[in-house]
Amino acid sequence: VQQQRGDFELEIAENLGYGDITPVLRDMAERGFDLLICHASGYQTICPEFAQESGVHVAAIENPDAVSNLVGDIETQAQEVAYLAGVLAAEMTQSGTVGVVVSGEPPTWNFMTVGFAEGVKATDPAVEILYGVIGEAAYEDAAGAKRTTESQLAAGADIIFGMGDGASFGMIQAIEEHNDASDTKAWFIDVIGDKSADYGDVLLSSVLFDYSGVYNQIIDDIAAGDFGKVYTMDLASGGVRLLDPPADVPQETLDAVEQAREAILAGEITVSAIGD
Repeated sequence: VQQQRGDFELEIAENLGYGDITPVLRDMAERGFDLLICHASGYQTICPEFAQESGVHVAAIENPDAVSNLVGDIETQAQEVAYLAGVLAAEMTQSGTVGVVVSGEPPTWNFMTVGFAEGVKATDPAVEILYGVIGEAAYEDAAGAKRTTESQLAAGADIIFGMGDGASFGMIQAIEEHNDASDTKAWFIDVIGDKSADYGDVLLSSVLFDYSGVYNQIIDDIAAGDFGKVYTMDLASGGVRLLDPPADVPQETLDAVEQAREAILAGEITVSAIGD
């Protein structure tokens, strides 16, 4: 968005973890930044509190109750695209068992778990779904993710829908090692980003998040004095979409996914939005 617009200065503070980020927020506020995007559900409380303390605009994730003239909330309604991932998984599984591995149970992960399960069952009710939670807020626990994924692969799952943050790399490692040691191939469906450049041998797809539309709207709203609302990313807006699967995925599978996408947009399929 910064490269596209060119009308603001951007600074990215990375790898902050899930501890107290107040010193970083305070430093940015003191240096004149007037919008702080707190890009993690783990920051959903501390950032709105800082906005009220400092008077700086803050965009939080998954905290609609905190919305005020200084706080905007970004909601990722990814359940519809996760439904498409479920259709893809049910079409592609050879074992009849698929798995879901999560690094916690925040609303975004829950939305996608439910959507994925509904997509699987709508496509093939006979497919078994395994569900594993690595731990409470285990977003960076790659070792725990590897163990949880290994247990699902051992139970027959050949497609893993993983929601992990850094823990995702443990899931990928488990699948790679399984494929090296087995005659049966397992696949990984990721979330948020696109890891195909590095893990194309195991990545079947990803529920991609594209925040650019929301960020543009937030910046425009601050300029217009209209900031302080819930900003929603969903299938219709293009804020969430499914990463194209590998080229060797059968055309009939791609057609099934596309038919489901069109049915959702037409209102013929309603995907449950369950965050708890």
